[in-house]
Amino acid sequence: MLNPHPESLAVLAGVGNKTTVEPWPSDPILPLTADRQKEFSLYTIPPIVTIGFIGNTLTFLVTMRKKNRHLPASLYMAMLAISDNISLISAHLFLNWMVYQLNFGAGTWFTSRVCGYLLFIIYFAGHADGWIIVAFTYDRYVATNDPLNAATRCSIKKAGILTSIIMAAMLLINSCTIWLGEVSILSADEPLMCLPSSNEVPHLADVYNWVEFVVGAVGPFAFLLYLNAKIISSVRSKEGPNRILGGSGKEEKESTILTRMLLLVSFMFIILNLPFRLYRNLFLVINFGTHNARFVFDVVLNILSLNYGINFFLYILGGGKRFRSDIRGLFVCRTT
Repeated sequence: MLNPHPESLAVLAGVGNKTTVEPWPSDPILPLTADRQKEFSLYTIPPIVTIGFIGNTLTFLVTMRKKNRHLPASLYMAMLAISDNISLISAHLFLNWMVYQLNFGAGTWFTSRVCGYLLFIIYFAGHADGWIIVAFTYDRYVATNDPLNAATRCSIKKAGILTSIIMAAMLLINSCTIWLGEVSILSADEPLMCLPSSNEVPHLADVYNWVEFVVGAVGPFAFLLYLNAKIISSVRSKEGPNRILGGSGKEEKESTILTRMLLLVSFMFIILNLPFRLYRNLFLVINFGTHNARFVFDVVLNILSLNYGINFFLYILGGGKRFRSDIRGLFVCRTT
């Protein structure tokens, strides 16, 4: 999620622990100088972060409106907005842009311990993001398959308990990254990298790599694919409409809109995370030691950053008139 160069992926995957990495060779097919490759993320990250941060903030404000606070969906959307903004600021604006692109803090205050704390924040927010979407999807799964008991099984109280468990689990699982952080030298052109290493605790990075793969990819992907398949099956079944729309006419319509919106969000999560996960694991068997590979990985990293800034627009697209009306309500002055 956070290492923008394939060499750092090798370290993260346990392939090796490097404090100094050889410069990238030139590419005989499509030459890309280090400066040209670097310009891509230099100019793409700021607008993605800015637009995404504003969208997530608006989403949070909508969910905190008095009429929405009692809804479990609002809690999930609020927590998702917070974790998305943390990921945008820590991973993409600060680490990938300010540190990697602008060399901010290089050789001064950006030490290995600072790197470790930053890795902890990035991994914690990124993993929480995926599991909150899983919890939100489970909420919709219950609503479509057991609508008569959905109000009790998916209450705001139980949603709060579930999100608290998710946060506590992610804190515990990712706490070791504080001791894994290491600032390493890549080359004269790009002197700073922040990546997990086993130098302080032998083999800990190797173990954490596999835990991170399960927690950050295998687990969320498996749950989302299964739950979404069950939801779609329920919607398309002969009894689907009656089971989903089990309340009054207005409640039925809102439940259907919310379910469709959630399907859109969860599938986009998989689509936008998949390129990074595929590239990351392909590096374990293929040597991507070229400037082209670095450029491709920067593209993959930008696709990943869209995951943390796109939900607001998915809510606008799939959330129906209610969400759009709530957004307008944020900018309308009420008169008494």
